[in-house]
Amino acid sequence: MTVEAAFSTRDEPSLGLPCPTPDEIRALTSEAIEQANERIDAAIAAVSVAEATGVAPTFESVFGELDDAARIGAIAYGRGAAQMLTAGDDAVREAAFAANEQLEGWRAAVPMREDLARAIGQFAERADLTVLDDLQRRYLDRWQRDLRLAGAALPAAERAEVARLTNRLLEINSAFQSNLAKAPLISATSTELEGTPDVVRSAATPIEGEPDRFELPVNGGVYVGIMERAPNGDLRERAYRAWCNSGMPDNPPLMREAFELRRRLANLLGFPSWQAYRNEDLAAPSPAFVNGFIDEVATRLRPIAEREAAGMAAVMRAQPGAPADYELRDWDWRYASALQRDALGADPDRLSEYFEFDRVFDGLASLSAEVFGIRLEAAPERVGWDPTVTAFDLLDVASGRVVAHLFLDPWARTGKQPGAWTDFLLPDGGRHGVDEPPTLSLVMNAGRPAEGPTLLSVYEVSTLFHEYGHVLNFAVGHGPFTVQRGTWIPFDVIEGPSEFNGRWSLQPEVVARFARHHVTGEPIPVELLEAVGRFESLNMCTEMLRLLAQVRFDALVHGDAPISIEDAWTIASAVRNLEKVEGTFYMAAINHIMGGGYDAALYGYAWANVIRDDLLERFAAGGLVSAEMGARYRRTILDVSFLGSPLAAIEAFLGRPWSIDAFLRRASA
Repeated sequence: MTVEAAFSTRDEPSLGLPCPTPDEIRALTSEAIEQANERIDAAIAAVSVAEATGVAPTFESVFGELDDAARIGAIAYGRGAAQMLTAGDDAVREAAFAANEQLEGWRAAVPMREDLARAIGQFAERADLTVLDDLQRRYLDRWQRDLRLAGAALPAAERAEVARLTNRLLEINSAFQSNLAKAPLISATSTELEGTPDVVRSAATPIEGEPDRFELPVNGGVYVGIMERAPNGDLRERAYRAWCNSGMPDNPPLMREAFELRRRLANLLGFPSWQAYRNEDLAAPSPAFVNGFIDEVATRLRPIAEREAAGMAAVMRAQPGAPADYELRDWDWRYASALQRDALGADPDRLSEYFEFDRVFDGLASLSAEVFGIRLEAAPERVGWDPTVTAFDLLDVASGRVVAHLFLDPWARTGKQPGAWTDFLLPDGGRHGVDEPPTLSLVMNAGRPAEGPTLLSVYEVSTLFHEYGHVLNFAVGHGPFTVQRGTWIPFDVIEGPSEFNGRWSLQPEVVARFARHHVTGEPIPVELLEAVGRFESLNMCTEMLRLLAQVRFDALVHGDAPISIEDAWTIASAVRNLEKVEGTFYMAAINHIMGGGYDAALYGYAWANVIRDDLLERFAAGGLVSAEMGARYRRTILDVSFLGSPLAAIEAFLGRPWSIDAFLRRASA
């Protein structure tokens, strides 16, 4: 596709999203910024013309152009910069990181433009605001808020300092993410690998010149496989330390600089902290609410988590050769938890035999159509950025209308960012009325065995459904400004619907719809169905406190009082029920701490766990695979514009305000 065609208002998704070359990425990005700036200039000119002629400017003449500018930038990201997360080629990935930094810099600079701020101010003063509909009014309000938060009203020298700090923060974030692009490596002997699942053994490659020693990339699939199933404690410890130190030693200096710059930037803009500044864009009512939420949940869960830890320690003390005074260590608790699941009949290896990838995905597609009214249809003619990427259309069952295009990229590979995510690659048609749905990606890092079927862990099944929850959230509910959803959705509640979808997938009534033995095709036995329920709730408080430690760190480094990252991690680690492991610094491996919308909003993951259980309890009351409940969920949550209130949408589904009660009932069960 030519650069000119890439930004056409009638962009053809049937051409797919093949991996671009570094030169194509650079050209796309530069031309996109040039074209987008022309649209912004046109918006400003429309206000000037209206001012000169004495005619009130129209919403379309100003904000239609601004929407076009955002759309062009979004297309450049999806066709180029997005490859920073998925490209296997080092040169492509490097060019994509640079392109993303360039686009983020442009986006940050737009609301700092004095001429644009003046034009939008004149529009608000002169236009007939009574003719605007609710969404248009919200769109105007959001632009005015962005201008205020960018310091548009500051004196010129202070605006220049805001721009300088913002640009440096973008550079830091890009470097931080780049440092996490490659999985850390450890070595192991064949004896140490005994008992590990195939996803671990198939990733091991012999080390030349070192007999019986193998190299292992500690990506997501390998890490979980070792932590849960490797009998050798030394191997678990090495994998744990490698995983927790993924960003070491390069990322801590970047973190120190970023947190200080964020504090200075917030102060320049009139806020006491970065947390207070970010709260302007979030659903939580105040930083005090956030800090109180963390304290309340941690306090109420700790006694339960202590009992969980005691149970896991007893399991480990019962292992051959374990000392009688053994204390549970951070690299052992997942293994102990897996042994407990085995004893309860929830043997992960046996469960995985019923979670063959294609069957699970087919089950997801069937449930999506039946419960939520969104059907997945394969689009094999549409190529992606890697031969293993497959394409689909999402169709509304009732109307047959295509609501989104989807690329599925489920497998781990060299150079691909670890973890799982859903990305907004291409926007819909925007104001032009083009019937062009958005294009999304669903990305995972599941391990693929050298041969035979791909069997997913329970965790990977939940992750697949979790990310599909994001897909539904981004795909459904088109509006005239859907291009803005990727940047304007409050990131402290964005995980709620996806967390719901992930846990929903593990309920026995839902699992029974897709779990079949990969050889015989037999349905999963009733006793294993019941075991899945035990699997997904076992030691949940230990896991939640692990998350809350990260959340506490995020709140501390972005809070009112300056604090070193070392002191912040020491304080945050005390939230947990397990002793802090010296020589590791997991926060340097957490990409969300530096950006992506989660900085000073990482608590949203913990909040999402609470909202998830509230949503699920209400959904279960009407039937877990009920089309009626699916329609209610879609109508009240998925169909709602992101310019509205997500908490109001959740309240509409629940029929009441959200509550922590459902989460606590589950934790105490």
